[in-house]
Amino acid sequence: MHSISTRLMIYFILSLMLICSIIGIFIYYTAADELILQAENALPVQSRHMADNVDSYLYTHFQSLKTISNRNAVRDANWQILKPILIEEQHNLGYEMTGLADINGRLRTTKEEYYDISLTQQFQQALRGIQSVSEPSTDYMENRTVLLITTPVRGDNNQVIGVLVAMLPIEKLSNMIRDGSFNENSYSFIINKQNRVIAYEKKG
Repeated sequence: MHSISTRLMIYFILSLMLICSIIGIFIYYTAADELILQAENALPVQSRHMADNVDSYLYTHFQSLKTISNRNAVRDANWQILKPILIEEQHNLGYEMTGLADINGRLRTTKEEYYDISLTQQFQQALRGIQSVSEPSTDYMENRTVLLITTPVRGDNNQVIGVLVAMLPIEKLSNMIRDGSFNENSYSFIINKQNRVIAYEKKG
């Protein structure tokens, strides 16, 4: 009698453990599906929000550089007067370096370095009166990746007489997407139209 009771008790416990295991697995996969669904709904909204933030951030720099380009010191291109102004502005706006290029694309920077940017798309667009920003580049600074932001400088007749250049560290964008990550276990990236990663968040 005790043996039958013991066996029944064992069968009951095993059956209960099996049922609990099945319920646990069901809850796990249901919760996982729910999390996936939430992520699928939230991530596009988060991505759009972050893209808007990046657009707004770059637009702010465009506006700041446009204001600087309208100053008489920039138009006159008197380097002795212009250089300290550019140094102050690059410090205020967080640029790695700034400079002024003539209409032939010869760029002089605040670090007294010279570059030929005549063939870059950003310089060509500036000659047409268009502000633009480049892909990340290491061509201008050793061991540093920067975005080249160009702004046309116009004379009294509204003709382009030079190009104001600012070099923005790519870390600025990396910090932005780090602060806007979905959660602490996620990673954020910025990709261009060619699906190439141009900025990513750095943990720690």
